[in-house]
Parts: sequence; C-alpha cells; structure tokens
Amino acid sequence: MRRHWFDVHPFSRLEGDSRFREPIELWVSEGFFDRLCGIFRCHGAPVLLRRCNAVHSAGLAKPIFVVFLDSDWVVLNRPRVLRPWSIAWLSSAAHVLESYRFPELAPGNRLHLRKSGF
Repeated sequence: MRRHWFDVHPFSRLEGDSRFREPIELWVSEGFFDRLCGIFRCHGAPVLLRRCNAVHSAGLAKPIFVVFLDSDWVVLNRPRVLRPWSIAWLSSAAHVLESYRFPELAPGNRLHLRKSGF
C-alpha cells in the first residue's frame, strides 16, 4: 500500500484549550511490509501505523518512542521507550505512533490528521 505524508496537530481535550501545536510530519504505513519494517524503512522519520495495537523493535540499533492511540485519535499513554529487540502492545489501541525523538504528547491529547499538500 502507498504511504502518504500527513500533518498531525495535537490539541488538549480540556475545554477552552483549543491551541494547536506545531504540526508533525510523518509517514503513514498500512501495508504488511511497511508495518513490518516500520520506522527502519522510513529512515528515522516518525511513522503512524494505522489499525495496529502492537509493535516490535527487531533489527533497530537504538531505542524508539511508542505512543498508542485509540480509534478517535486520542493518545492513550505517555511516550513509552521501546528498546531494541523488544515488543510493546496495548489491547485497547487502534493505532501506533513510532518516533526516534520524544513526541510531546500526553494521555488525553487528540490528534487531528490532514493530508499535507505536495
């Protein structure tokens, strides 16, 4: 399946706080091979794995950060460090965000996805 670039705009669920942070550009992987390779195939760019609730770090030389999202794009956990050759899963997750840099997301933040123009 083809990958696309998206902007991600996290914002707080708290009422009255509708401020958008700086957008994050990332890859969206959906096909089996793209999911299998994950962040390794995207040369370090953040990766969003749709319809996924488990990830691995097999073959990676350094740790990655993993954030689980529900079906409404709400962050379910604080960024979790996943060491090389490890597995992480969350049964209630619908999507997973992988990144080498610490994503400034907190539980309860909601992501707004919009396709980038290029």
